[in-house]
This record gives sequence, structure tokens and C-alpha cells, in this order.
Amino acid sequence: MKIIILCPLGVRTGGPEALHQLCDSLNQFGLDASMFYTTESDFIFISDINKSDLSKLVINVGDRANPIDEYKKYRAPVITELRFSEDTVFIFPETYLHWVPILHQSLSIIWWLSVDNAFKYLSMSTLNLNTLRSLNIIHAYQSDYACRFLESLNIIQRIKLTDYTIAPLSTINSKESISINAGHKVVFDVDKITNSIKSNSNIKINLISGLSRSEVYDLLSSSFCFIDLGNFPGKDRLAREAALLKCIPVVLNVGGAQDYSLPSQLKISIDQIDSLPFLINSILDNYSIFLESIDNFIFNINTEKVEFMKEVSSLIRKIHFHST
Repeated sequence: MKIIILCPLGVRTGGPEALHQLCDSLNQFGLDASMFYTTESDFIFISDINKSDLSKLVINVGDRANPIDEYKKYRAPVITELRFSEDTVFIFPETYLHWVPILHQSLSIIWWLSVDNAFKYLSMSTLNLNTLRSLNIIHAYQSDYACRFLESLNIIQRIKLTDYTIAPLSTINSKESISINAGHKVVFDVDKITNSIKSNSNIKINLISGLSRSEVYDLLSSSFCFIDLGNFPGKDRLAREAALLKCIPVVLNVGGAQDYSLPSQLKISIDQIDSLPFLINSILDNYSIFLESIDNFIFNINTEKVEFMKEVSSLIRKIHFHST
């Protein structure tokens, strides 16, 4: 059996990292798993030749070495040729739903690392939902948010498959600021929120957007707390990494963030945004108490890999069951 994991070439985000973690874990269990770094031209090319039986087809994809340094720590070999044999299993994220009709001849595993990012591929003009209900497809979900979504689509073949957080490194130990996610996932007025917080305290505020991973870690390490008002299409990593750096996460209680085992005081709803300055002041005044309150969250993060390996073991059993 050959397992091929589809992953966008040269993309550095939480989703592709999770795909590499899965490849590494499958190989640790003794399976033959490899990465297929894809481009849009691959989909167009394979779509054009999909009119014939692909089971005897071999496609030379060339040399596509992993270009992301952070992924080189994973045991994730890269394929140079693509085969569509009966014993090939394809794994791909929810943003590859348009590949489902192409790969229908093989067992497929769709890993729902998000929900929101899949919507553009779920229109009837792109994909008939009955295709997703095929018995030849296993749906893995990273968050309860994704699980509930699959339930709403009447998709029965579901299995939990999360990911794990690697402890971030930073040489900064002193706390002097707070950090705010100012990336594209935040639709709220970050400047207004920043000014509102500043009017209640003189704390330095870092806006996190367009930075390298090490720069983000240094900012989080120097911060008392991290505010993330993103849409959490999946169980995002940044809040988890912040907690490991003893930076108190404050998250919008939507999407994948609902999975975080954080105290309710650190989860805010959309109609509570204006309360942020009061919450931040409380964290600054009682930092050690709030830090103690996230002990359980930190424990869960530190043991994620144990849970992930158990989930991968269950996934392997499902694969073997479908292959017999």
C-alpha cells in the first residue's frame, strides 16, 4: 500500500505543517507515506486525462523538494512519480475537494483542517455532495467545529484526527507588552481596539501580521497576553503557541477556538468585543492567577502528540479495513 498526501507546494501555514506531521506519523507506524507537492497545473493536467482508466497511468511529477525549512524535521519523503493503482491511498485537505472526482478510483481521506476554507469548493457547480458521501471516502476532522459541519452534511464516515504543537523557541523571557492578531482573518477594527486598550493602560501593543515565525515567537514571549479575534476555521496554532510561551490567549469563541480548553473568561463572543480593555487590565493586574488558570490548556497542548498518534493508529485500522 502506498499513501500519497497532497500538499500545496511552498506554502507555510498550519495546514501544510499538519499534513507533514501526518506523513511522519504514518511512516513511524511502518507505512509507506509520501508527500505530493502540488500546483494548480497538476489539477488541470490530471483533469484533462481523467477520461480514461487511470489505474495503469504513471505521471512523472519531477523533482519537487520540500522548500520549507520548518518541515524538514518531519520524515516526509517526496514523490517523483504519481501512480493511481488500486492499493494507492490519497490523503488531502478540505481545500482540495475539487480533486475528489479525479481520485474517485482510489480510497481517499479528506482531512478537514478547516471548515471555512472549503466553502468555495462546495457549490453544486463544483462538487455534488453525494460524492463526499461515498463509502470510498473517509472524512477526518481536526476540530469539533468540523465534525458538526460534517454531521450537517449527513456524512457518516468520520474519524477524529487533530495535530500537535511543537514548543516554540524564544530567547526573550521578560514580559512588557500585549500582542494582537492583525492578520487577514480579523475583520474587526484592530486600530480601534488598540486605542481602546491604550486608553485604559500604558502597555505596549504588538500587532502580529506579516512576520517570520521567530519574530512572532519573540513578540509572544515578551507579551502578557495575546488577543486573537480571527475566524478560527480550524484549531489554529497561534493561541496554543502563545500559551506555551506563558502568554495568556484571549480568543473569539467561534469555530475551532471552541475546542480550546481555556477558562470561559478568556473566550469572548462577538457582542463582547467592547469588554476587551477591562479583560486585558484584569490580566495585567492578575497575570500569575491567569497563568495558573491555563495550566490544563498547556497540559493538553503538551500531550497533543500522544493523542495524535492514537488517532493515527485508529486511522490506519480504518484504511486496512477498507483495503481488505
